[in-house]
Amino acid sequence: MSVTVFQVAIVNHLWQSTLFTVAAALLALCLRHHRATVRFWVWQAASVKFLVPFASLAAMGARLPLGVRGTAPESALLLVWTTTLVPLSQPLPIVNAPDGSLARLSVSVVFGAIWLAGCLIVLGVSVARWWRAARIAAAGRPTVLASTLAHGSRVRIIETPRVAAPAVFGIRRPVLLWPAGLERELEPAEVDAIVCHETSHIERADNLSACVHLIVEAVFWFHPLVWWIGARLIHERERACDEAVALTGTTPEVYVEGILKVCERFGRRQFWGLAGITDSPLTARIDAIMRNRIGRPLGSWGRRALATLALLTIAAPVAIGAASSPAPWDAVMSPQSPASAVFDVVSVKENHSTDNRQTIGGPPGRFIGRNVTLLDLVATAYNVMEPGRLSGGPAWSNSDKFDIEATAPADRNWNALLLQRLQAFLADRFELKLAREMRTVDVWSLVRAGTGSALKPAAGGECLPPPQGICGGFHTGPGLITGRRVTLGQLARLLSSRTGRQVIDHTQLTGTYDVELTWTPDLDRRDPAAPATQDNTGSIFTAIREQLGLRLESARAEVEHLTIVSAARPRPD
Repeated sequence: MSVTVFQVAIVNHLWQSTLFTVAAALLALCLRHHRATVRFWVWQAASVKFLVPFASLAAMGARLPLGVRGTAPESALLLVWTTTLVPLSQPLPIVNAPDGSLARLSVSVVFGAIWLAGCLIVLGVSVARWWRAARIAAAGRPTVLASTLAHGSRVRIIETPRVAAPAVFGIRRPVLLWPAGLERELEPAEVDAIVCHETSHIERADNLSACVHLIVEAVFWFHPLVWWIGARLIHERERACDEAVALTGTTPEVYVEGILKVCERFGRRQFWGLAGITDSPLTARIDAIMRNRIGRPLGSWGRRALATLALLTIAAPVAIGAASSPAPWDAVMSPQSPASAVFDVVSVKENHSTDNRQTIGGPPGRFIGRNVTLLDLVATAYNVMEPGRLSGGPAWSNSDKFDIEATAPADRNWNALLLQRLQAFLADRFELKLAREMRTVDVWSLVRAGTGSALKPAAGGECLPPPQGICGGFHTGPGLITGRRVTLGQLARLLSSRTGRQVIDHTQLTGTYDVELTWTPDLDRRDPAAPATQDNTGSIFTAIREQLGLRLESARAEVEHLTIVSAARPRPD
């Protein structure tokens, strides 16, 4: 079963985020003697990473106009980036078996449905809890506590018998939900300590942070590390608020006594979306409070180190994307060819006929292009015959047609230099400029269908001039490919334009052949692995098996993608 680009991207993102979480855990361990707020933001960064694929940062870097790329001398830093950081923004190398389109679709639908169900369950439960808390807040009555801290706070306090413990509700305009009768159960100093804890939640915007992580939990509910991150976020935010209480000078005994009275009298039941004093496990918290354990603040060097690390985490994928992207438009260079790799004589004329038949090729010493567009010529010159590997260009590049005739010495280097000569011709007459990049895509592998083949070795004799005949090239039409004295590499390039993917020759057959292939054009892109039926017996895949003794197998490979940055109409002869 083949693996789609989307599936590869998902797997790639998941292992990157997992590795990032492990790194965050190690960093939090190194910061265990510092303030809990520092560790909280380390875990928050691990949570947000699940929503920000490194590939998106690399893609953003690829669009930055940073000057000429790919021409700077290699440095040790670039080598480190290439060998260690590129995998963080590139797809995993996954090998595919032949296509099974229906099976692949069925599995994708099943997994998609399971993921969507889990996502809706997580969101539904959380929204229901939030809605219930909102109704409780709306039904409560404003109150004023006797606490000194409460009097000095701008936070609205809502008294209600329907909450189990003091908690903060809301994001934009948070309120403190206060259980009815709790103030009578506590000493004034204990009330002050609890109010200080809750107002710390408000100042830290903990409900907003919890909402961000809820999105992560909903999307990645199947990943166990996501739930572990959530537990660590709750633990560290409560420790941070405990430290804020300790910094006011409140004695540990008073604060712990207040927490225990709340837990004993009102229990530890709570709603999602309410940041409260009883959220995290109490044993470790009480032990830390009684020891008056306050983490040391992060010094200026520590802040700079963390800021630098955060900046590098973001900048590295962006830099990788910028370094590996095609050169920007103003830095693209036209092909430069030696004197031996240019045509001696070239004729270019516009073709205004309505005939759709094309000729591209010719015998040694002569290249002929009849009724061809600029995209046809670029695709031929750079071996990008299949759709999707060539993009860009002016509006006329796929509509205006030309007749091309070019000559060069008919020596043994003709075939080796033909593409270089075409590239030089396009750079000269069409002022063509291209940008290049490598992409991993689905391809067809051309292989032998059995132990033998039905290919006909090229016949001898002289070549007739077009349109009666041509050597070293093809006549094409709807459902028709005719070639004389062509290699299977040439045939593979031409088949790419008929099958929607690049075709790579893996037949290991050398020599030249006379090829004639006919099929029903409407069935060009049928699955080659499907059994022959009345519906697909006329497809090009069936024709290749039956008429040539070859077959196409699905695979994945890294191929070059070209973008036409600029081109000009040729000067007519």
